[in-house]
Amino acid sequence: RTHLPSPPGASYCWATGMNDQLQAVGTCVFNNGTAGNEPKTAFWATPTSAPLLLTMPLNAQNQGIAINNLGHILAYGHAPPGFMQALFWIDPTNSFSVQSIQPLAGSNQAVPVGISDNDTVGLNCLNSSQLLTGCYWTPSTGTVAMSPLPTGLESSLNGISRAGGIIYGYSTDGG
Repeated sequence: RTHLPSPPGASYCWATGMNDQLQAVGTCVFNNGTAGNEPKTAFWATPTSAPLLLTMPLNAQNQGIAINNLGHILAYGHAPPGFMQALFWIDPTNSFSVQSIQPLAGSNQAVPVGISDNDTVGLNCLNSSQLLTGCYWTPSTGTVAMSPLPTGLESSLNGISRAGGIIYGYSTDGG
């Protein structure tokens, strides 16, 4: 059994995902006095290495969600206008490589559920009618709404397969 090391100044850390190379992603929380707890996405290159932290502009809070076998990280955090936003961190050694995952047009919400090894990200989005709908994002296509399921007006995703070919969830009539 191995305990992942915490960075200096962290109150505590936890892991949310690990890939086949034993790289881990998670969140470390720092107490910032009167500002309270500040979570930051943490990346452990090995189970015994000190984590690298995702530092966002204005020290915006963020948390690690998942890591794929390429070492690319899915996170969730505050975007500059203050909205929570899904984040794609392609190079954990460089905070400048993080990309914001944009929501669907006419919406401001895209909550991440998982990342595959082909960098497809499963998301729960609000559509332009403000109904919950399953979406996916890739670096080349951006955010795309999934076709509506025949059983309902609203859909929600629970996860994505490692290969990225299957995204799963459920659908309801919204009522």
